[in-house]
Amino acid sequence: MVETANRCSRAVADTSTSTSRIAAVTRPVPDVESLARLVFSDAERDELEHAPDPVLAFLNGWTRKEAYVKALGLGLTAPLTEIIVSLSERAALLSAGVRGQSASNWRLLNVPHPRALVAVALGPHLESAGPR
Repeated sequence: MVETANRCSRAVADTSTSTSRIAAVTRPVPDVESLARLVFSDAERDELEHAPDPVLAFLNGWTRKEAYVKALGLGLTAPLTEIIVSLSERAALLSAGVRGQSASNWRLLNVPHPRALVAVALGPHLESAGPR
């Protein structure tokens, strides 16, 4: 299901005036605090600390952040701790974290899926985006 969604996303991104990417997580994460120190900003780690379900909050944040950096064509080379996303149920990009990008030009969406957390990042068409 996810692979099909990724191919569809690439086709949309290649033929439209916007950039979109899908990210999904389907397996448990054993140590969210250690991972959060590597990929989350101070604000995100604070939100994670106060979340009623830290694992769900981490997975929400990670899938959203991954969708955004994939849409930019940066992947894990992106400054992950400078990009800020919401960890709650409502998906949002709070800080673009990348020069030349504005959070107001991007939209993060949750996509219902029976066995995974799925996020989509929609933003402006990127002429100079790196390889995907």
